[in-house]
Amino acid sequence: MFETEVLYCEPGALIRIYAPRQMGKTSLMARILEQARWQGNTTVTLNFKLANREVFTSLDKLLKWFCVSVGKSLGLSNQLADYWDEILGSKSNSTDYFENYLLAEIDSSLVLGLDEVDMVFQYPEIASDFFSLLRTWHEKAKYGDRRSYIWQKLKLVVVYATEDDAWLNLHESFNVGLPIALPEFTQEQVQDLARCYGLNWDADQVAQLMSLVGGYPYLVRTALHHIYYQDFTLEQFLPKSATQGRVYGEYVGRQFLKRQQNRELYTAFAQETSSPIPLELDCL
Repeated sequence: MFETEVLYCEPGALIRIYAPRQMGKTSLMARILEQARWQGNTTVTLNFKLANREVFTSLDKLLKWFCVSVGKSLGLSNQLADYWDEILGSKSNSTDYFENYLLAEIDSSLVLGLDEVDMVFQYPEIASDFFSLLRTWHEKAKYGDRRSYIWQKLKLVVVYATEDDAWLNLHESFNVGLPIALPEFTQEQVQDLARCYGLNWDADQVAQLMSLVGGYPYLVRTALHHIYYQDFTLEQFLPKSATQGRVYGEYVGRQFLKRQQNRELYTAFAQETSSPIPLELDCL
């Protein structure tokens, strides 16, 4: 896999995985980290959904949570009192904490997977500083000074969803490293996945399913799961999925709530959910 080769070879590598929700971003990150462990790297995964809301009330609280959480995953005790100087500021303090403590305590490279980072998007007053800090750490590995070798040990895999407008601002300021934008499944990929469920579908059957759910990975997998475990044929499944909420009820409900925040999208979505004929909507 090309992205893992970059991760291993480039000092201070950074990979950005982004796509709408439920497109397989976390699964890809997990595979990358698994490969990294096989190569002898230390790996840590940090899910930003584990942070309490209070953590996001200031950059200082976020970075303290970030440093302590990574340290705990490495089996290291909380040493904030030794590295946090109110005069220097939280970005400088967290940099010192990683450089002089966390990275210094391990012999191998640290591959740090940051999942659900889009949680930070909801707090624009701290998002800019947080992502600029990650960018600075990535670039410190290239400085060529006496501390660069420490930062070459840190390799970042950053995962975020692209459903909020705020991610566009991030995209412009955080355009470093290797970007991986996950696409929808192709017809061939859907057909291969169907075979994994023991479904020997031809191209017409795959096209029928994709006319309903497109190539959206979550929706495709949900359909195949129901067909396989409920012992449905495709012909039985298609009308059920359109008339019963139990198949896609949770997904539709989530999309409905999201689109209520935008009048134009809300109107289009209301038409879509009440119309017997599929409408063409732009992908978010």
